Amino acid sequence: MKFRLLIVSLIVLISSYANATIIYDESINGDAWGSVNTPYDLTLSYSVNEILGSSYNGYDGSIVQDYDSYNLILAPNVLFAAIEIEISTDDVTSILVSGDWVLHQYFKFYDVNNLLLDSPTYFIDAVSQVTTGALTISDPAVRRIEFLRGGYSLNGTNCAPVCEATVNWGLTVKTSAADVPEPSTLAIFALGMIGLTSRRFKKQS
Repeated sequence: MKFRLLIVSLIVLISSYANATIIYDESINGDAWGSVNTPYDLTLSYSVNEILGSSYNGYDGSIVQDYDSYNLILAPNVLFAAIEIEISTDDVTSILVSGDWVLHQYFKFYDVNNLLLDSPTYFIDAVSQVTTGALTISDPAVRRIEFLRGGYSLNGTNCAPVCEATVNWGLTVKTSAADVPEPSTLAIFALGMIGLTSRRFKKQS
């Protein structure tokens, strides 16, 4: 019995990794640049959905910002489970110290009626790579997620004459299968209905 449980657990684990899908990679598909009003639509399927991207910000007297804007829609057959972010940084100006350059990631979680459930902001320190802000929502009522990477806090005192930073990020949205009738259940139900119908016709004849 224990051996069977172990085999089943391994199958579930392997299948979950097999179902992990990169649904958008900016290094391959191009920068999903946009604004709050023009997000890039993506549909989230079963298991693990990953979006890989990078965001560049620079300052040389004028601000250069790289916006990433996504509208993440859950497929009808899946439920929201969790959301995670992994980050790394490149090309951070050496004169900057922790707290000088903080990038903002904004999230909005909506239900099936488009009612706002939560709207956390996630902060990334480009120098220390320390992140603040909780993404602990796991409400299965979530049906759509707006994700906007845009905006930053900059300490101009330590920024002369030019500052820049690139944040590489991986956004992972995990989903589970919604409760739907299994094919075998539907088949049994259909056969039962056919049997009842044929029996009724026999009685009438």
